[in-house]
Amino acid sequence: FGQRNCLDSLVVRRDSLLLTAFYRQHGFPDVEVGLQITPAGRGAVKVRFSIDEGQPILVEELRVTGLDSVAERERVLRGLPLRRGGRFDIFLVELTRDSLRRRLRDRGYPAAEVLRSYETDNARRRAWVEFQVLAGRQARIGTIRINTIGERKRIDPERVKRTLGIREGQLYNETSLEGVKRGLYLTEAFRHVSISIDSGRIAPEDTLVDVTVTLVENEARAARVSLGWGNLDCLRAQGS
Repeated sequence: FGQRNCLDSLVVRRDSLLLTAFYRQHGFPDVEVGLQITPAGRGAVKVRFSIDEGQPILVEELRVTGLDSVAERERVLRGLPLRRGGRFDIFLVELTRDSLRRRLRDRGYPAAEVLRSYETDNARRRAWVEFQVLAGRQARIGTIRINTIGERKRIDPERVKRTLGIREGQLYNETSLEGVKRGLYLTEAFRHVSISIDSGRIAPEDTLVDVTVTLVENEARAARVSLGWGNLDCLRAQGS
């Protein structure tokens, strides 16, 4: 019964190549993937992949430049996914770049960007990785604008401001802005919430970042009625 999964030899060999590419991206340049297909009764086969990882490439040097002007430099560098002496992994390189960028944007650098470069020597099993930080200037939240779109505009924007959890003049923090979005959704007063800053127009000398909160109000009232039959042979009704 059901669908029969027929063996496609081309797909199986493609899987072997995908496994090879996967291991090489994770720092095993000499990986060897063997493929064995053996009969397993009438109309069936067993597929076996044997993997010899080989020796990994290790990070000999890890440099992060451009943090001289950042006050919390040590905290930004603490516990990064990629570390010196560890295995060179393309995914960890990208994860480290994202971590650096997020940590800077959570410490008042809204336009922070991180460039990465690396060099590998497969013969020596060594890699050299460098991250160049473009932090910009530390900024605080400037004007907070509440923009309600649609026909329903029953909630006072000033009242919304008081429930945001952020205030004008505080240090810019990207995680806090994401928390504002979650908090507004939890009120159930809005069916759409977006938080935006125009980071493309932030000049290097700017120290204030304007935040725009765009809202679409939800229905102010809702009714629900339910009717059912209980375990004790009684009719039950509920309304809210």
